[in-house]
Amino acid sequence: MPRKVLTLVATLFPNLKNLKACIYPSELSQLCSIFTYCQNLSHITLIGSASRSSDEPSNLLLYFNEIKQNLKELRLEGSIWSFSSFAFETFLKNKNILKSLQVLEIVDSKDFGNQHLLVIIKCLEGTDDIALKKLVISSCEPITSKHLDRIKRIVKNVSYQKLIWTGRTLTT
Repeated sequence: MPRKVLTLVATLFPNLKNLKACIYPSELSQLCSIFTYCQNLSHITLIGSASRSSDEPSNLLLYFNEIKQNLKELRLEGSIWSFSSFAFETFLKNKNILKSLQVLEIVDSKDFGNQHLLVIIKCLEGTDDIALKKLVISSCEPITSKHLDRIKRIVKNVSYQKLIWTGRTLTT
């Protein structure tokens, strides 16, 4: 049975600006409450717990439809956050997230790779006023130095760490 903590937080604290939460896949739908009721959210850290996760994609980006455009920092931590580069591009373009997003961190990912990075590059190239100042990626998917060099010409602070998936845990 999923905890109802996020729904309760959304109801009790509509002026919430910073959210850091450990999320199980069964609780993802509660993010809609947070994003709908907490209009002032500017910093979000979601830590995915592998203890209750499955190997199926989390469809996390589906729940971001209600998020407002004043998001400044987004950190997704954990191997359960999985989404295609197409879904990622749709999210970035439809919500115009990159107009205000200053920090994007994808940490301990199993599948954030070249295609995802190319989406960020595509969305940022040709933009005059780039808000994104920091990009952190740690993933099992390799990212080529060519793509890293390209994003470093656009974003001031870029960090990438290649991880190894052992079947149960991520290691460096």
